[in-house]
Amino acid sequence: MKKTDNHNLRAKLELRRYFLSAAKFSKPISVCDCFSGSEVIWGTLAKEFEVGNYLALDVKAKRGRLKLDSIRYLENQEWTHDVVDLDAYGSPWRHLFEVCKRMAGPNGPGKCLVFLTIGNTIWKQQQAEALAQVGIPFDLPPAIEGQLADLILDSCLAAPLDFGLSIEEAAEALNPGGSARYIGIQICQKKPS
Repeated sequence: MKKTDNHNLRAKLELRRYFLSAAKFSKPISVCDCFSGSEVIWGTLAKEFEVGNYLALDVKAKRGRLKLDSIRYLENQEWTHDVVDLDAYGSPWRHLFEVCKRMAGPNGPGKCLVFLTIGNTIWKQQQAEALAQVGIPFDLPPAIEGQLADLILDSCLAAPLDFGLSIEEAAEALNPGGSARYIGIQICQKKPS
């Protein structure tokens, strides 16, 4: 299957616009774009929303961004981004779990918007993390894995709850004719009771 950058750009942009408008941040937002590519998405959104800090990460070198595997950044840096964009070709789960781990810590941001592109290529690279999330610590035959795909997706999307966080809102943009799914989640630290 051929990788396609921004197959349905309109759907990706509308999903982000919806969440950014609803979140009503009181200050310019800080964005960590983990798979920044050509920066088309945030190049567009920065003209519409007040972006105070934009960090572009990608494994491909390009002027003005860090050539770095974004999971290494998420695992090893103290950060308080308002938005983490995971517009990956394949599975964003390992990244989402790391965002949740950092948010649950004492220095994590109070709320964070996370945008996920869930593709069906490169699935094997992060399959172990997704299967572990549903309590399966071993590889499955493809036929069984296919039957569990919805369960795995639902469990991975609910991961913030496993870290003691709350999901304030989640929504999916329609992607007719495409195989990738576009999902936005607003994750918040739980308020002490």
